[in-house]
Amino acid sequence: MRQLLFIVLLSVLTVACGKGEKARIPAQVWKDITFKIETHPYPVRAGHNEIWLKATKLEGGPAWNLVVSMRANASQEWVQSVQDGHIGVFRRAVKITEGDRYLYMHLRRGKSETELKFELPWVEK
Repeated sequence: MRQLLFIVLLSVLTVACGKGEKARIPAQVWKDITFKIETHPYPVRAGHNEIWLKATKLEGGPAWNLVVSMRANASQEWVQSVQDGHIGVFRRAVKITEGDRYLYMHLRRGKSETELKFELPWVEK
């Protein structure tokens, strides 16, 4: 019984002392789709960072019938992302420089188009 109590206590302490959840970049909605991004690494660094855009229909399920392009500033050309099957995930490495504050997403679905802007998470200095 003591061993079980020790294991449970050790497990609780390990979880309680963890770093916790990373801060998230707020999601955005266009039409009937919610868009969330992840950056790898998190927070971003100058250089190429992998960006994942996750597109989910408001009623649930992946939104995969999109063309997604990304860039980190207005002087860059749009780069089309790679769709990861029909699971609503679009990925691309994007070059990010020190002065870049936002990640721009150009979305096209059928004949509709829009641009979303996500604030980039930098290391606090």
